[in-house]
Amino acid sequence: MEQPKTATTPKATEPKTYPVLQSANPTALALYCGDPRFQEAIEQFLEEELGLKKGQYVPLVPPGGAASLSEQLKRSLPKEFKFLSEAVQFYLKQFESISEVVVINHEDCRKYQALQKSLGSIFLRISEAMTDLQRQDLAEMLQTILGLTSRNVGVSRYYAKFSNPEKTQIIFEKQ
Repeated sequence: MEQPKTATTPKATEPKTYPVLQSANPTALALYCGDPRFQEAIEQFLEEELGLKKGQYVPLVPPGGAASLSEQLKRSLPKEFKFLSEAVQFYLKQFESISEVVVINHEDCRKYQALQKSLGSIFLRISEAMTDLQRQDLAEMLQTILGLTSRNVGVSRYYAKFSNPEKTQIIFEKQ
């Protein structure tokens, strides 16, 4: 004769644990766009090309990356400029081990496209093409970032662009 089945309560399981770095002394602040299409490539670039493993850099990942630090947005959208500049200052103050700021803009940035749509013709008044504007912003950001701290930090700037017509691969160009 078969035993009647009894309801069993699922065993309470302990939540999974994850490791934490006990001593974080990042050497870089990495400022780049949160576009998910580029995340894996940027993380690989930071590790493989720049030698920065996770934990060795602080990721600062707002929409458009460093777009909000451009002089044009300082005038057009001062709240965005203020937020991002304060974030950079915060991390540089909190982690005195940071000696380098890595800034990456990328082709086909949706934040830049949205800015062009909302700001209209004034957005591209200094450049004829969006990629030219993004590269110009990278050039201007050198002085902006250096002006946010009294410390001596290096600023490395890169532009990520598609390397094939299918837009499945990118390369990083030092600016």
